[in-house]
Amino acid sequence: MKGMENLLDFSDKMSPLGNATADECADYCITLFSDLTRKVTMQNLFHDGGFSSMGMSLRAMNQYSKGMEEYTDENGNIIYG
Repeated sequence: MKGMENLLDFSDKMSPLGNATADECADYCITLFSDLTRKVTMQNLFHDGGFSSMGMSLRAMNQYSKGMEEYTDENGNIIYG
């Protein structure tokens, strides 16, 4: 799929623990079907390396800041609009 590598790179940079691999996702699914979760009820369990609970990782913020240099004023504030 065109652009998939960009999506994976974005999600990896936005997730403080990194984007989960297919093998890690499979391990997580096995855990969910095991007795280890027999008393877990009605929970939102995310396996996304922290993506859902973070505004932005430090690595993504550094890259974002570099790309915004031309849109900042003399004090370093981002110019909107």
